[in-house]
Amino acid sequence: MAATPKIDEIDVSKLISNKKYIHRLIYEEELERCPMHQDIETVCNEKRFIKETIENHKIFGFFMYQFPRDSNESDNEKEKIKKENYKSEISKIKELINEVNKDPIIDIKDALDVTGQDVAICKFCKIARSYDFGILLMTPKNVNAFLEAGMFMSLGKKVIFLNNASISSEAPFDVRPYIRVDYKNLEELEREWDLHVPKYLENLKKYYFTIKPPPKRFRVYSTINDSENIIKKIENFREERIKKIHANETPVHIHDNAKLILHFIPISSFSSVQNYDIGQLEKNCYSALKPLSSAGYTFKYNLNSIVTYSKFDNEPGAYSYLQVFKNGLIEVVDPYLLRIRNEKDKKQPLFYIQEIERRIIGLFPNFIKIFKKLKIEPPIFLYFSLVGVKDYILWIPTNIFLMDRVHPFIKDLILLPKTKIEDFSIKPAILLKPCFDSLWNAGGFQRSFSYDENGKYRQP
Repeated sequence: MAATPKIDEIDVSKLISNKKYIHRLIYEEELERCPMHQDIETVCNEKRFIKETIENHKIFGFFMYQFPRDSNESDNEKEKIKKENYKSEISKIKELINEVNKDPIIDIKDALDVTGQDVAICKFCKIARSYDFGILLMTPKNVNAFLEAGMFMSLGKKVIFLNNASISSEAPFDVRPYIRVDYKNLEELEREWDLHVPKYLENLKKYYFTIKPPPKRFRVYSTINDSENIIKKIENFREERIKKIHANETPVHIHDNAKLILHFIPISSFSSVQNYDIGQLEKNCYSALKPLSSAGYTFKYNLNSIVTYSKFDNEPGAYSYLQVFKNGLIEVVDPYLLRIRNEKDKKQPLFYIQEIERRIIGLFPNFIKIFKKLKIEPPIFLYFSLVGVKDYILWIPTNIFLMDRVHPFIKDLILLPKTKIEDFSIKPAILLKPCFDSLWNAGGFQRSFSYDENGKYRQP
């Protein structure tokens, strides 16, 4: 058998059509590993199929089901009716699939046409790794179809599940969070299909396609770099960090009062494994590591990060710290700006909003300097959080006439919407305005009054 040509790199310029391309990255070393320990170059045409898929700008689906059987003389009348009904059901599903296949981007293949009656595990493997999504008819139960669907799911690929509730009211297994279409007859099948599947496939196209051009050359990969999944990982990380900070599980002991928290999170920190040389920052980027509130600061290393913190000699806890993780993420925690400053503050804690805005805008270039020193490129997400701030009110000494609009924060935890940094050259005051507006909104104001009506920052 002739060896399948090896795909090393594909010239992306030949693949881009109307500035769209399929963002599929398949690690070549994964392609070289066959579960059956066979010579993948001679027995597997998976690479060629993936190349054809990308060049044709199509998303390929695979319909999996128990193949219908013809009636025979030994069947009773009930069995004959059951088999005929199942044939009608399969025919209806194929009819619906043919309608979907009119979309030039989507091409759903029939398992019978692809595999025939051959159930070799090698074919199952190639199907799951080569196709982009699957459609599984769960009823009647079929081990081969379930095995194929399981391979799709194990690779993180989407599967649409069809369940004939007249055969089984309960699905054979829990398919959450995948889409499941339940029906009892052909009329319900068509209605539920039209209700769920076309919209799902439209989202699937967006999942596979993007308008942002890739680098000029890239390697072919088998799974999708799912930006939504990365965002979910980032937000889960933020949530876990806030819980730890709220519980005072921090790299240095800090004051136990309300806290301001900033997280600068590069997408690259979660899209691939990163391990930057953060040790160079102490020597080459010393001034940029200054905590948000600081007259002087101390360095500390731990397993995953470098930390700078500020504290008073007569107090056990730090009042501000900055932490740079080895994966390039920056965490800033500051209880000092939210401290109780006098006896009056104990009765009504004050949030010195304009001082906080000024501090963050003033130190913003330091954070950019750290990223540049580590050679980290945008996009970077900035998350602004406040913990322990229930009953705080915004204090605006520069405009006392605004104070009649103020009302206390009603929540102990305030999570502001993320801010996306796409260009290091943007002015911090412009970038941060939507974030500050949200903070003022939480305090009862229409917008940040540190900006004029034209959106220009006026430093108090």
